[in-house]
Amino acid sequence: MALRKITFDGATVSSKDDADINYHLFNLLPAGIIKGLGSSVSVSAGNNTITFGAGYLQIYGRRIYMEANTQVAVTLDGTRNGYVIVDLNLAQNELLLSKVEVASGWPTLIQNNLSTTVGRYQFPIAKYAKTATSLTLDVAFTNNRPMIKPLDELVSSKYAAIYSWVESNYNNALLQPLDPEAAIKTYNIANFTDDITRCLLHVRLGRKAVFTFSGHHLEDSSVQTLSYNYYGTNHFLTIEYKNDLMVLYSSHVEHEVTAVEVFR
Repeated sequence: MALRKITFDGATVSSKDDADINYHLFNLLPAGIIKGLGSSVSVSAGNNTITFGAGYLQIYGRRIYMEANTQVAVTLDGTRNGYVIVDLNLAQNELLLSKVEVASGWPTLIQNNLSTTVGRYQFPIAKYAKTATSLTLDVAFTNNRPMIKPLDELVSSKYAAIYSWVESNYNNALLQPLDPEAAIKTYNIANFTDDITRCLLHVRLGRKAVFTFSGHHLEDSSVQTLSYNYYGTNHFLTIEYKNDLMVLYSSHVEHEVTAVEVFR
């Protein structure tokens, strides 16, 4: 075992060195088109030919350039479905642009993990259906090909995903009683049942008392009390919980619950 120089004068750098680093830097995407360079490998079809615009691709960190107006001919010899693929074979050190077709369904592609094996990866860059008289591109497939985004877009998308996760997992809700006019208030907390133990509940008895307690207090078929002092007299808030229904009331009939908020 030893250290090996990579970014040093006179160092010997292998293609795998660069490929592994590229693969890890760009979100561990097995294969994709590098967004924003050239025409991002645009696709069009006409005269039984599929034509690609200029752009760069990357397969497990190994970068490939597609020249503008690169074409693949499709022979209209019957009804078949196919892909145009970039076929990278590390074992043979070969790179080909070809097509694969089947009579029904869609071709099965070879997609080895080139980060851990010296194998083969077929990356589809166009999808088409043909008959004896026509050639049709799958535009939806073209528009949804995997894209390797610039680092600023990766950061922005990660931020958006984290923000969305926090919003959906950590929020607050003001509960409304089933009968707002009732002296004893009942609340349906079914929306929080799966994770009520992760919640904090904030209960107000008008201007008399404020309670904050953990959802761990809510156990099925349970009755608990919390004490509070109002003008020198001790009172109690009773919490009953059963079948997703939480019932709250004070030992003083004039101390009504005015607000219940759940924080998750």
